[in-house]
Amino acid sequence: MGALIAKFESMFPAWTGGVPAALLGLLTLLVFIYLLRTIVQAFTGPLGKEDAARTRQVALVNGYTVDDIERDMPAFDKENGFHMRRAVCARYAVPGTMTSAAEWTLLCRPGDASTPGFIDDGWQLQVNSGEVSPQLIEVIGEVAHDLGRDDEFFEMEAANGVLYFYWFEHGGAEKLGPINFHIQRIQAQA
Repeated sequence: MGALIAKFESMFPAWTGGVPAALLGLLTLLVFIYLLRTIVQAFTGPLGKEDAARTRQVALVNGYTVDDIERDMPAFDKENGFHMRRAVCARYAVPGTMTSAAEWTLLCRPGDASTPGFIDDGWQLQVNSGEVSPQLIEVIGEVAHDLGRDDEFFEMEAANGVLYFYWFEHGGAEKLGPINFHIQRIQAQA
């Protein structure tokens, strides 16, 4: 910012100091506030909500059923470390996708691949009923790596012939494309 002011002062030496410098400082502050507000809104404000609504609309057109649910999800902060908290997320359901009788849940939880029930670091696979093939477990692990990044909440569940995924909606058709691809991969192994 200092370099920008120095450049301005070199271009307009008569405007340095006094009222013109104060006006330049005020203009700089207003631009900074506007940019900061825009960045914050992209993550939490109207822009984030519009993105979620756009993503939901694309999902509904593609045959998903969508609702908001409250569930336990992982959280981390300096004060409490890793812990579970109750929060609202979107649940997308893909009816009729699972032909297997197996019911399973993929959860993002602390643990590593050597922990019983974990298919990889941070991913616990709970088999609730039926049998999950090694090929399907491999595909589920690949899906977890691709869709469940450190900065995003993502979990899956297969129950009653329906594949559910839980997440914070964003990304529109661009985000749903990879999800659709992985759903087809899971269907092929189920």
